[in-house]
Amino acid sequence: MEYGYVSKMVLVEKRGYISRARRDLRNSLFSRPSLCSKPMEGGIDVNNTMRIASFILGCAAPFAVYADAAGLARNCAHCHGLSGHSSAELIPHIAGQKEAYLKAVLLDFKQGKRPSLFMSRLAKGYTDQELDEVATHFARLPWQPGTQATDSESVARGAALAKERCVVCHGGNGAPGNGSAPVLAGQWAAYLKTELGKFIDPQMRVADPGMRTALVGLAAADFEALAQFYASQR
Repeated sequence: MEYGYVSKMVLVEKRGYISRARRDLRNSLFSRPSLCSKPMEGGIDVNNTMRIASFILGCAAPFAVYADAAGLARNCAHCHGLSGHSSAELIPHIAGQKEAYLKAVLLDFKQGKRPSLFMSRLAKGYTDQELDEVATHFARLPWQPGTQATDSESVARGAALAKERCVVCHGGNGAPGNGSAPVLAGQWAAYLKTELGKFIDPQMRVADPGMRTALVGLAAADFEALAQFYASQR
């Protein structure tokens, strides 16, 4: 169960409205307050559940069918923004992200290899070709780092950890030019911290042995430091 705050949601289809999903999600969020105060294993803090609840409900908006990649990508705007630059700290920026990475992640969502209740069900409504087209569309847009406050001490600690554990794949600062690894520089810190926690959470089953190995022995404070470091980069 992603983040521990959703108890059920109907399948998101490409045609029609999903008011039932909004209703069910609202009921699951507000009828079970205990979910909002229980942290997940692995150090992921979900105490901000209620703060993002209204945003998630906004994502459960009408989805339509379009004939081209740009049209298909409009369905992503409900959560990721019209230009692929998210305004919510737990939803990643995807404009300018690596094309190969986006394609792989979308397929993983569709095939259930990457945990995300909302994204996995949404991706199942598209063909593999459509997912490729959406990935290509966003990859061709410019990467725009998010504007966010960071803590200097955490950034310094994160820089040391990144140099020790992350530089081989993500380069010195996670910038767009660093190989095939996803862009991290300027990504939302809250999103990065949450995703790092998933790699070591056995319930999440994120299939990336390299990341699991790199994160062995790190604690929640280390994830916060790494997230702060990459969020501060440009």
